Amino acid sequence: MTNECTDRLKTTLTCEGEFMQDVMSNERWREDAACKGTHGYLFYPARPLERETRPEKRQRELQAKRVCARCSVRAECLAWAISHEEMSGVWGGTTELERRTLLRQAQPQSASRNAS
Repeated sequence: MTNECTDRLKTTLTCEGEFMQDVMSNERWREDAACKGTHGYLFYPARPLERETRPEKRQRELQAKRVCARCSVRAECLAWAISHEEMSGVWGGTTELERRTLLRQAQPQSASRNAS
């Protein structure tokens, strides 16, 4: 993840700044998404009723992340996924586990800012 994306994510998680307000009030960023028009199976399991093997999941996520890597609105996508507690699929170049990790890491920062 780029520094710009990380910086925007910190802003998102602490609910400060115009960036988060823009993402929440204006979803036009979706029009510029690199994934627009691609097959959804890259970002979500193709067979929801069947279990995906770890190698299958890893391969699918890598392919999805390649699409995200060239996306100009990756930070907005990630912010949207986190703010809407989207816990499945690949969003903003992150998997479910990566988003949960980002949220856990940001919680102590948010708590210490709110205490000040």
